Amino acid sequence: DADRAAAAALLAPLAGASAPIALHAGAGSPIKRWPAARWAAALRAVTAEGEAVVLTGGPGEAGLAAEAAAELAAAGRAALDLSARTDLGALAAVYSRCRLVVGPDSGPLHLAVAVGTPTLHLFGPADAARFGPWGPPERHAVVASGLVCAPCGRLDWPDPLDHPCVRAIEAGRVAAALARLVRAGS
Repeated sequence: DADRAAAAALLAPLAGASAPIALHAGAGSPIKRWPAARWAAALRAVTAEGEAVVLTGGPGEAGLAAEAAAELAAAGRAALDLSARTDLGALAAVYSRCRLVVGPDSGPLHLAVAVGTPTLHLFGPADAARFGPWGPPERHAVVASGLVCAPCGRLDWPDPLDHPCVRAIEAGRVAAALARLVRAGS
């Protein structure tokens, strides 16, 4: 009950709006992250102008969330930044109030699956068959790197910003998968 109350308070600025889409852009390894500009482009394709996107992240991901908020604003989409404002229970309660949660392969995306919210996961070096969302495919989608070396399982690349795996995923593929999930949830 306390977690649900915390989520309601955090999401109060969106009162009266439809259930938002949440973006958790961070991941345990920088290699798994996708550029904020691409998230904004993909989310713009499936949200209406004025429709808010909820941003989540841990304390170390506040800069990433701020970058995503700026990119979304530039794309004409509002963002409610909840990064570093939730504990695990409140995050689960926030996700349970969202219509969709998107992001790279990460613990928070698995939490969204656990509370029954549809999800879209980006996979690169990790194997989606092994670590992917374990739920109905009509509610949980994976967009994986198309590189022949994926999934390699390597999260220790010397220069994470130079690793092409997740960064090679095109925004159009993500937007198409998002659109399918949004339609399925309508």
